[in-house]
Amino acid sequence: MEILKKIYDPEKESKNLVKIANELILQADTLGDNLSEQRWELRKKALRLYDGAIRKNPNNIAGWFRRACLLYQLGDANKALINYDHVISVDPKNLAAWRGRLSCLDRGLHKEREDAIDHILELDPKDADAWYGKAYFLSCYKKREDAINAYENVILYDDDKISNRKPYLLKCKADLLKELGRIEEALIIYEKLLSETPSDEDEANILVSKAEIFEKLNRYGEALEAYQLSLITIGDIEDIMYPDKTDIKRKILKLQKHIKPQTIKKEPTQIINISGEKVHIGNNKTIIRDSVLTRSNISTDCGVEDSTCPDCGGDVPQNLKFCGNCGTRIR
Repeated sequence: MEILKKIYDPEKESKNLVKIANELILQADTLGDNLSEQRWELRKKALRLYDGAIRKNPNNIAGWFRRACLLYQLGDANKALINYDHVISVDPKNLAAWRGRLSCLDRGLHKEREDAIDHILELDPKDADAWYGKAYFLSCYKKREDAINAYENVILYDDDKISNRKPYLLKCKADLLKELGRIEEALIIYEKLLSETPSDEDEANILVSKAEIFEKLNRYGEALEAYQLSLITIGDIEDIMYPDKTDIKRKILKLQKHIKPQTIKKEPTQIINISGEKVHIGNNKTIIRDSVLTRSNISTDCGVEDSTCPDCGGDVPQNLKFCGNCGTRIR
């Protein structure tokens, strides 16, 4: 029997099969998209090897874990989840298995997902992705203070080298502060984000958030200006889901009821220098940054007749591209 055991060692054979399968996975990962069929075949072959390793030794936890990872990669999240659960049943503190389990669960508000996040944070309190998921749940539960703390932890533990979501996280934090009535703190974050040259879509979203604050404070003039700048910033971007241009125009028209119409003077803009940055002083002493001006309503042509806005009926100088009252694009 001892001789036969030395000749046939299922544990050793199981480990060797896992090792060979791992090498096939590495080989498949090096193949380009033009060799996707070969990559698929290598992964399927690796899966058969993992199956064989587990049959030879059902206690090979490495085999269960690697098979779970590969099944998820192949698009079979349900079978991957079963394998991750087996690993966790044997090793409840296996952090990688808990992370894998979380990736297999459906997105949304359900207890399994929340429990997985809590287990990950218990094992690794510095896991930025888990804090991100926690912040989402807390926001949905309207636990805004706790959600703010969760977003702050994401920012604290996130790796800036591989993640560029900090502006989005700050925007989420500012939105929660706005909901809590901590207006000044929210405005400081919005201004910081605007100063960091965000994308047009992100800038428009931030301007809409600012406008909503001003509207709640009955600062209708500032709200109107922010909504109009958001429309200008969006410009002709297509396939934009938020902010909704139609909704912004509706809000602009609503604000007209609170603001006495003013005659737009045909005055050229002045250019001054503030802290080394060129800014433009437009009508009514409004300060407009260069980044906005390049997309803005202001033109250099002067001395032409006014036209009429088809939406609100207001007078629009022909050298302007947008209606100053409702933000409708004229030309």
